[in-house]
Amino acid sequence: MFLRYGLDEFDHHLIHLKWRLTLDHTSLTISIPIIDEVVNTLRLSIQQNSEQEVIFVEEVTSIFKNLDISCIPDKPHLENTVNHLSVLIDQAWNRHAK
Repeated sequence: MFLRYGLDEFDHHLIHLKWRLTLDHTSLTISIPIIDEVVNTLRLSIQQNSEQEVIFVEEVTSIFKNLDISCIPDKPHLENTVNHLSVLIDQAWNRHAK
């Protein structure tokens, strides 16, 4: 399960070590609160097989190729790297989606 670090509304998980029994993994439960709220949304898309899609995919591929992951010594550095990657992809999306 991948969640963006620091999102308090989704950071309500519990790891149940005692539920493990003979399993080779530990059970995880997550509580996602549902609130009655109107959220204004805007749908952006890139048309499949369009020039914008080709450019977007090339840009995201370049972002991954150029991302420096040679030194991630601890969790804070990993979190910063993941958040930076997310920002770069969001920026690319906003440049190419309509």
